[in-house]
Order: sequence, then C-alpha cells, then structure tokens
Amino acid sequence: MTRFAAAHADIVGYVPRSLPGGGLDPAEFSEAAFTEKIAILDDTLQTPPEEGPERGVLLFYTRPTADNFSTDPDTTWTSSETLVHSPYSLVGDTDQMVDTLVERRERWGLTYFTCWEEDIDFLAPVVDRLSGT
Repeated sequence: MTRFAAAHADIVGYVPRSLPGGGLDPAEFSEAAFTEKIAILDDTLQTPPEEGPERGVLLFYTRPTADNFSTDPDTTWTSSETLVHSPYSLVGDTDQMVDTLVERRERWGLTYFTCWEEDIDFLAPVVDRLSGT
C-alpha cells in the first residue's frame, strides 16, 4: 500500500496495522516499525521527501507524562517504553511536545498530526507555539 501511495497519493496518513481479529498491532506503535514504513516510502519515491506526498500520523496518546500510562484503561495498545518514542503519541509539556513535533518533521518528513477531539484543548498551546514554523 505504501508503494502505491508513493506513486499516486498527495497525502499519506499513517496508523498502525490492524489485526485480523480486530484492534491494532502493538508492534506497529514502535519507532523502529514506523521508521521502516517511512523508508519504504522514501525508497519508492527516489526523490527528496519534500517532493513526495505529505505525511501525517494519528496521535493515539497525548498527555503531559507517561507516569500513569500502565493504569490508564485507554493504553492497552503498547508499553510505556514504546509510548515515549512512538510517532503515534506525544508526551510532555508544551515545550517538549513542540520539540518532539519539530524533530519528527525533520526526521520523518511528517507535515501534519491528527488528534482525537478530546485532545484539542490540551494541544492548543502546542499548535499556537508552532504557528508559522
């Protein structure tokens, strides 16, 4: 699918692979799995990332810390160690989140991030800070 998207899409949105029985594959939340997906896109494009399709991810977890991750009922999809580095999560205060998003833009060419409605107010200061960058 990634190779097809490289040839035909204007936007590629990443989410972890679905499991045949339902749910998402926990291994797909890792930094390494995501880096591999981006490498497939880049290898297929054979052009600089800025000439290819836009790239985005869905943020499954946005919180100031990962401290109560293991007791949060919405976090059965991965481990707290994977969570901190996952492209599908954003952990930290506003400054840390801004730094993380800029690093992901530079590293993987990500141009947008989608969040759940309940995270909009929490992420508003991050968006405000990134406006115009």
